[in-house]
Amino acid sequence: MPPLSVSAMEHPAQPDSLRYPVQPTAPESYEWLEQESAVDLRTPSVVTHEFVYNPATGLYLLVTKVGGKQVGTPIPYTLEQYVAYVELNGVQSYFLERAAQDEKEQEGKGFNPFDFGFELGPAEKIFGPGGVRVRTQGSAEVSMGVKSNATDNPSIPIRSRRHTFFDFDQKIQANVQASVGTKLNFNLNYNTQATFDFDSKKLKLAYEGEEDDIIKVLEAGNSQPVIYVNEINSLLSRLSVTTTEGGWRTIIIYQPERMNDAAANKLLKSLEEPPAETLFILVSAHSDRLLDTILSRVQRFELPPMTEAEMREALTALHPELATEALEAMIPLVDGNLSDALRLLDSSASQDKLQEMAQQWYDATLRADILRLKLLSEEVDKTGREGAVAFLKLLMQLVGRQWHRALSGEARVGELRVNNKAMGACYRLLEEAMREIRGNVLTKMVLFDTFLRMLLALRN
Repeated sequence: MPPLSVSAMEHPAQPDSLRYPVQPTAPESYEWLEQESAVDLRTPSVVTHEFVYNPATGLYLLVTKVGGKQVGTPIPYTLEQYVAYVELNGVQSYFLERAAQDEKEQEGKGFNPFDFGFELGPAEKIFGPGGVRVRTQGSAEVSMGVKSNATDNPSIPIRSRRHTFFDFDQKIQANVQASVGTKLNFNLNYNTQATFDFDSKKLKLAYEGEEDDIIKVLEAGNSQPVIYVNEINSLLSRLSVTTTEGGWRTIIIYQPERMNDAAANKLLKSLEEPPAETLFILVSAHSDRLLDTILSRVQRFELPPMTEAEMREALTALHPELATEALEAMIPLVDGNLSDALRLLDSSASQDKLQEMAQQWYDATLRADILRLKLLSEEVDKTGREGAVAFLKLLMQLVGRQWHRALSGEARVGELRVNNKAMGACYRLLEEAMREIRGNVLTKMVLFDTFLRMLLALRN
C-alpha cells in the first residue's frame, strides 16, 4: 500500500453518513486523533502512538502500535503540523492535570454527615479555637421478621396453642467523637453486643479550662463503673490549689462503693488527715460495700427509703394525672426510691406493659417455650435496667403469692403442680437476678438464664 502524502491529508475522505459517527479503525489524516464521539469507546491501553522522524523526507511519522507491534499506515506530519499537534496536546494535558488536582483537593470538603465541622464564631472566646468537629464510626445491622409457634397439645387451652409475634433484632456498634473548641470534648460508645450492660452505652462529657479560667475541670458521663486510683489522685491533687476567695472546699464522691481497693486506700489517707477547711461528702447507696476503715473515719447520716405514704404523696404531687390503680401498683415495685419511680414513669415499662410481659412469661413457662422466653428476655431488656428490675419485682409478687399457697401443701401454676421447695427456689432465683442486674451484668443474659432455671425448678 503506497504511503500517504501530505497532499492526501488536504482531501479527507467523505464524512460518515451515520447519525452517530464512529471513528474509523485505520487513520486517514492527522485530524483523526482530534475527533471525538460521545458513543465511541476509549482507545485500549495496549494501543499507543508515537512519532518517528524520517530524515530522508523531513517528515514526522505518527506510528500506531498494538502491544508494541506496528499496525496500519503511519501518518506523515510536516514540521508545522507536528509543532501544532504537540502544543495542542501540551495544553490539553496541562488543563487535565489541573482539573485532576483540583478534584483531589476538593475531596472530603463536601458535607459528610459522619465527619463534619463548622466554626464557632464569637463562641470561640468561651470554648477556644478549632470550631465544632463531629466524627462518627461504626456499623448497624437490623433484622425484622414474623415468627409463629404452634403446639398440638390437648392439655393446653386452644388460645395458647398458637402464638404469632414479630421478631426484631439489631446489632449496632457506634462511636461518636465530638469536640467544641479546645476545651469541651464529647465521647459516646454504643454496642448492643457488649457482654456487660455498663459496656453497652458509654457516655463521657469533659470540659477542661485553661489556667486563668474559673472552671478548671468538669466531667460527666456513665462510662466508668469503677473508680480507679488515678481518679482519686487527680481529685486530691486539686486540693493543693488555693481557692480564689478562700473559705471551705467541698469534695462530693458519689457512689464511693465503686472504688477499687487501691483507690479506697488512697482516699483513706486524706480522710485520716484532711487538708484544712476541706469537707468530704460520700454519698452511698450501699455503705456495706465500703471498707470498714473508711466507715470508721466518717460520720454517718442514714437516709431511710420513703414510706408508702410519703411515696404516694410525692408521686401524686409530681404526677396528678396518674391513675390511682397505677400508683398503688407501682409503689411496691420501687422500694421507697423516688428516682426509680420517676424513671419507671418516663420509660416504656408502664404497669400495663409489665403486666402483659408477666402474662407472656406465664404462658411461655407453661408451654416450656424456650424460644419465647429468649425473646421475652430481649423485650424486657429494651425497657432499661429500672424496667427489668420492676418486672422481676412483679414476678416476685406473683411467685410470692403462689409460695404462700404452697406452704400449706401444693399449689398450681397452670397444669403444673408445684410445692413449697419449687416456689422457694424460683423466688431466690429472682432475687439473685435482681442483684446481678443492679450490678451492671448484661440484662438479657441474666433474664434468659433465670427464666430457664425457673422453668427447670417448676418442671422438676
